[in-house]
Amino acid sequence: MTTAYFNHAGLARTHPNVTARVRAAEAEFSGLLYSEAGVPWYLANLAAARRAAATLLGVDGAGGISLNSNASSGVNLALSVLGARLGTGDLVVTSDQEHPCVELPLRTLARMRGVEVVALAADSPTAFVAAMGAMLARRPAMVILSQVSYKNGRMLPVEEIGAMLADREIPYIVDGAQALGQLRVDVPATRAWAYIFSGHKWLGGPIGTGGLWTSDQFVRRNNSILTIWNEPDAPPDGGRFECGTMNAGLVAGLGEACHTALTALDDRIAAFTRMRMRVTAAIDPIWRNATTLWDGPSAPAMVSYLMPPGTHSWEVAAEMLARHDVAVKPFRPAERVDAIRISFSPLTTDDELERLLSAVADYAA
Repeated sequence: MTTAYFNHAGLARTHPNVTARVRAAEAEFSGLLYSEAGVPWYLANLAAARRAAATLLGVDGAGGISLNSNASSGVNLALSVLGARLGTGDLVVTSDQEHPCVELPLRTLARMRGVEVVALAADSPTAFVAAMGAMLARRPAMVILSQVSYKNGRMLPVEEIGAMLADREIPYIVDGAQALGQLRVDVPATRAWAYIFSGHKWLGGPIGTGGLWTSDQFVRRNNSILTIWNEPDAPPDGGRFECGTMNAGLVAGLGEACHTALTALDDRIAAFTRMRMRVTAAIDPIWRNATTLWDGPSAPAMVSYLMPPGTHSWEVAAEMLARHDVAVKPFRPAERVDAIRISFSPLTTDDELERLLSAVADYAA
C-alpha cells in the first residue's frame, strides 16, 4: 500500500506529465549534449522554462527569471546581494512565520554585519500592516516576508506591505515558496524587488527545482559577482543569476509543471478548498486549528493543528506513520509551535483522505 502522504508543502509528489517530460527531455538531450545542435537545444529549453515561470508569476517577460535548485538557494542569493550593503545598526524586518531558510541567513547577517533583525508578530493582516507602519519610522534597510506561512498557511499582506515600502524605496524580498501553484500569484502587485519560488512543492515539479524573479532595482543594488550577465539591461531570455550547466530534464520538467499549474489553477484551488473543508470538519473537534490564531485569509491546501499539552507533534507523526502509513509534517524544536501540518496535492485521493481522518481519530481515541 502506498503511503497516504500529506506533506506536499515540504516536497510534493511529481505530476505524471512532469515525470514524462523530464524523461523525454533527458533522452533527447543525451544524444545531443554540447554539440553544435545540442547547445541551441539546451539554451532553448532553459528559455522556455523561464517563460513558463514568468507567465505563472504574472511578470512581463522572462528577463528577470533565474532558475536554480530550490527556494532556499533563491532566498540565500537574494539576501546575499541585498545584505552585502548592510552594516552595524541597519534594521531588517521580517515576520515570525518564516522558514528556517530565511531565519538562518538573517541570523548570519546579524552576527557577521551587526544588523538588527526584528520579526513582527500579529494576529491579523490589519495588525501586521500597523506593526510594519511602526517599523517604517526607523527606516528599515530591508524587508523579507513569506507570502504564505509554511507553518500554518496564513497569508501575509505582502501587497499592502509592498505598497508601503515602494513609496520609500526600501528593498523587499517575498518568499513565495508556499504560494506559487497553491494560489494565483501576481508578482508586480507585491512591488517586490525579488520574488522566490519553489518547483517541487505546489507546482508538483521535479525535486531540485526552483528559482527567483528579480527587478531592475534589485539588479542595480547588485555589486556581488553572483551573476553571469554583466550588462545593465536584463538578459532577454533571463538567467542573470544562474551559474553553470543545469540538468536539462529537470529544467524541462519545471517548465511543464508551470504550464500544468497555469492551465489547471482554478480547478486546483477549488479541489484544495473542498479537501480542506473535509479535513477541518473532521479534525477541528479533536485538535485546535492553528488558523484560529489568525483573523485573516489562509491558503487552501494546508492546515496545521496545535498539539494539546503533553502531546508532541513528532510523536503523533511517528505513530500515524507506523500504525496507519499516513505521513504528516511535525514541527520539532527549534521550529515553533508544537503542531502538525497537513497539506494536500491535486494528486491526493479520497482513499488517502479517509486514511488520514481514520489515523487522527484512532490516535485521539
